[in-house]
Amino acid sequence: MEQSRDDLITENMNLVHATLHRYYPTFAYDDDLIQCGMLGLIRAADTYDASKSQFSTYATRVILNELRK
Repeated sequence: MEQSRDDLITENMNLVHATLHRYYPTFAYDDDLIQCGMLGLIRAADTYDASKSQFSTYATRVILNELRK
């Protein structure tokens, strides 16, 4: 069963916060980094292919790439 883009984004918003706490603990509450992470989450929802991996695994990598830009 494939979820819609909006469902993926709303159900995984906490993934952005968890990723920030894990990889950037001193900047976990920085609004600019949270916004960049949300952009990564949106990009992950747009490009996700369910046949390749779980969404959370894929989205974490996309969020980290977006934060490193």
